[in-house]
Amino acid sequence: MDIRKITLSGVLFAAGLIIHQLMPPIFGVTPDVQLAVLFIVILINGSFKSTIAAGIVSGIITSLTTKFPGGQVPNFVEKIITSIIMYFVIVFILKFANKIITMAIVGLLGTILSGFIFLTLALYIVGLPSGLTVNIGIISVVLPAAVINLFLTPVLYKIVEKSSKAV
Repeated sequence: MDIRKITLSGVLFAAGLIIHQLMPPIFGVTPDVQLAVLFIVILINGSFKSTIAAGIVSGIITSLTTKFPGGQVPNFVEKIITSIIMYFVIVFILKFANKIITMAIVGLLGTILSGFIFLTLALYIVGLPSGLTVNIGIISVVLPAAVINLFLTPVLYKIVEKSSKAV
């Protein structure tokens, strides 16, 4: 990883944290901006080693900001697992699609994967809040967030791409 990519990744994670804190819920669901940022950082850096580092950083950030009761450990572990799987998905999709389409697909699939892993880990590590099952969580929270990230991830990527060319 070169210093420019490390710096850009750090700025993106910081911006993602700020946006996540300020973004109001859309139809009752707060989009996971850190996931979109994670996928963008994975694409920009392009190496497996940097993907692991990005997963750890994203896991720490989401652990510190989670609103889910007891969600710190599930968030941390989930981001690392998600980053590893999505690295290989990104590498595969890039063989067939451009970066914008790749980011849209990854925003959707990655959010669904992330939500499923998080809810499953939360179920076994801390338990789910009363009345919430993995299926209900997927339908009521994860799928709407995935649809939002379907559009948010490529838009953020395009902004990052244009701004990094201007510098």
